Amino acid sequence: MRVLLSSVTAPDERIDVPKRYACNYESLVMLAYAELGKEGEEKAYDVHFHRAHDQGCDGRLGAWLYNNGEYFSDDHVHDNKFIVYAHFVLKAGEEGTAEHPIDISSDNVQRSYRRIVQRQSEATSSKAYDNTDTSEDELNPFPPVRLTRTATRKHSRDDASDNITVRHRQLRAHRARPQRRVHSETSDVMDTAKENDRDELAFVTQYLEDLHSMTDNGPEESSKLYRPNFRDLQKPTRTYLAHCELIEGNLYGVEAKKSCEACKERSETCRVYHKDIQQDVQRVRAARAVGGKCSVCRRLHLFCDAE
Repeated sequence: MRVLLSSVTAPDERIDVPKRYACNYESLVMLAYAELGKEGEEKAYDVHFHRAHDQGCDGRLGAWLYNNGEYFSDDHVHDNKFIVYAHFVLKAGEEGTAEHPIDISSDNVQRSYRRIVQRQSEATSSKAYDNTDTSEDELNPFPPVRLTRTATRKHSRDDASDNITVRHRQLRAHRARPQRRVHSETSDVMDTAKENDRDELAFVTQYLEDLHSMTDNGPEESSKLYRPNFRDLQKPTRTYLAHCELIEGNLYGVEAKKSCEACKERSETCRVYHKDIQQDVQRVRAARAVGGKCSVCRRLHLFCDAE
């Protein structure tokens, strides 16, 4: 079975979701922002998902039900495909963009869904996909249900050190698998350039999940950045600390080749984001550039000349 990600506003564009992201609702949210949204979209819009036959927002998919595989039965899967449509909804007090306008009235949503149902019906009547080259693993992308939620895990420096080998092995395995990105029912395998973009997206998506989790939960008590009142801090402060904690870990951070003046004065080890993180996040439109500041200068809001 394949999971295809589309949107209410552009139902003809569909993304073939790798099984790594297909079986977890939080990963699907991150992928929707990265592929269907734009830089900073998560600050202005919430996103949820629908099926083609849902009638407005009353029929949105539930995160718990999705993570437990309740939607992957014959009642919801057709032609070996499960198609979900991302619906971006403007947060209160924010202004809309051309891609996701403010006008999200019920009538407009209903019209979008009617178009989706019509297209899906037309696609069903003709055999649009050739699945003869699909492996058994691709036909069953959903592993046994895990009740833990990826986006709410905490990552301390020790956790990052323990998981670095596993995470890198997963990333290499992802890059070794041929992937498809579907723009229409008849599109072919992505070209080399888009394969590279997809690899970077996988890495950046995992990074964004960890950053989101750290911003929500904060460093653990064993960390020097631990704050007992972390959840009471303002969002910008929590974000600064989250970046610092990820830099201090071995998964995303590395000792700078040239220590900055601030770290020299304080006899601190100067640590920055790994170059791969800086380059990939800048290339993929999933987030703002993370920058080259070290952990100490981020925490103290200082100019940083680390290299």
